[in-house]
Amino acid sequence: MAGKMFQMIEYRPVVGSPVIKILLSIACFLSISTFNPGWCDFKDGATAMKSGDYELALQEWTSVALEGNKKAQYNLGVMHADGIGTMQNYVKAAKWYLLAAKQGYGAAQYNLAVLYQHGMGVPMSTSSALKWYHQAAENGIPEAFLPLGRAYTDGDGVPKNYSSAFIWLSLAVINGSPNASGYLQKVRQKMTRDQIALGNKGIQDWIKKH
Repeated sequence: MAGKMFQMIEYRPVVGSPVIKILLSIACFLSISTFNPGWCDFKDGATAMKSGDYELALQEWTSVALEGNKKAQYNLGVMHADGIGTMQNYVKAAKWYLLAAKQGYGAAQYNLAVLYQHGMGVPMSTSSALKWYHQAAENGIPEAFLPLGRAYTDGDGVPKNYSSAFIWLSLAVINGSPNASGYLQKVRQKMTRDQIALGNKGIQDWIKKH
């Protein structure tokens, strides 16, 4: 498999400052109605998951996922993809990943890209895979750099572009991808000085932007 699936559950809800986190904890403890009760359900799901009660975690996270909680949606995607607390089902995994991905959740975007790349629960689609790899990369998921670099190297789903391949493969190397260095060396050997210069500028621009 070209891409590596994330094997992690996100426990923490998205909240702001430490003060808000403290207030959130108080709200969950006292069930204060002025706070979104969905966060309390998310916390209950995390508690159940950590204690090994996967079916309860699935139940708690489903309730908040249906309300739009992207971390709960992502968690359900992982659980359905890996068969945690439920039968393995890539169709359902893709459904939950898509909901979180549309909300800009990078890990879900990456996992969804892998499903499209290999036709797992969704029709195999290189263009859809690259779309979500791009979005995952822009959202800081380093695992997305290598498949993008390989796509531009081979012209797989995108026009062959060694400068773009150089950018993504270099970023993959910088982020410790164990396989990226070999691909980068092969691409560099095929590049002109101008292409390398363009690639180096692209790397600098990407790092400044992110």
